[in-house]
Amino acid sequence: MSKDNYKFVAIALYNGDRLVALAPFKHEAVKVKPTTLYSLSNYYSPIYDILFDQAAITRTDAFKQILKSESSFFSQFDTINLQPLCEKIADDLLVACHHSHFRAKQYDKTENWTITLDSQAPVQSHFSSKINNTVRRKSKKLSNTASCEYKIFTKTDHTLDKAISDYDTVYKASWKKNEPYPEFIDNFLKIAAGEGWLRMGILYVNGLPAAAQVWFVEGNEAYIFKLAYDPKYKTFSVGTLLTAHLFEHVFNEGVTVVDFLTGDDSYKKDWMKDVSHMSGLHLANRRTVYGQIEILKSRLASLIKQWRAG
Repeated sequence: MSKDNYKFVAIALYNGDRLVALAPFKHEAVKVKPTTLYSLSNYYSPIYDILFDQAAITRTDAFKQILKSESSFFSQFDTINLQPLCEKIADDLLVACHHSHFRAKQYDKTENWTITLDSQAPVQSHFSSKINNTVRRKSKKLSNTASCEYKIFTKTDHTLDKAISDYDTVYKASWKKNEPYPEFIDNFLKIAAGEGWLRMGILYVNGLPAAAQVWFVEGNEAYIFKLAYDPKYKTFSVGTLLTAHLFEHVFNEGVTVVDFLTGDDSYKKDWMKDVSHMSGLHLANRRTVYGQIEILKSRLASLIKQWRAG
């Protein structure tokens, strides 16, 4: 997404002089029918929500009042697409939409895997026997074959630029698609380091970066944001070894919840215990032709699905 192709809008809700809620959106700079308003989220966003003062208003009431107070703004769009949403946020926004001229339909988006750690138990006790066996065997194999070193970078200092460069090297060598916005990632890592959130782990084999992961820590929660490894080190399961090492590191810091963020990748199930479903809301404008077409398409799709199910 290029910023030149979109306009960004933040709808503010006040109670007197007090700001009580803010809803960020984006829409195409050149409007083409059907027109769509999007949540201000992108490829890197693990979740979308409006901002609201919990002491002054609920999420449902905030979004309901935003839709009502700025009705003329929202009415120019045929559809609104909000995602990704956790179950609670989706439920709250869905209720708010019932009081508007938009028909809301919820759709499946992705999954969110997490694990809660018992601070009184060894961190390894939270892993499956498969993971523990892999870590034990591959650690021995790697140490018997080459020199290895784990490094975790957390601060904005002279080592961070080199660490980011090593992370980029691993990512480019990995099986993953090229990073769509590498400058964003590099700058975000520096911001995270400055805020004290960053836990970037790199496993070096014979002095060369073999695996790299980006975690963030805030309070007692850790978030796994990025991970990659160089396929030529696959035989050592360097990705698994680095994940286990970072788990132990954040566990020793007092982290009790590890969040793998969004994505239904199968390997996440090997590390996590709990899964929740992420969804999106598609809002169709009852007052526009294209909005009515979207509503009709949705109803036909539901009827076809019911017919096929027998």
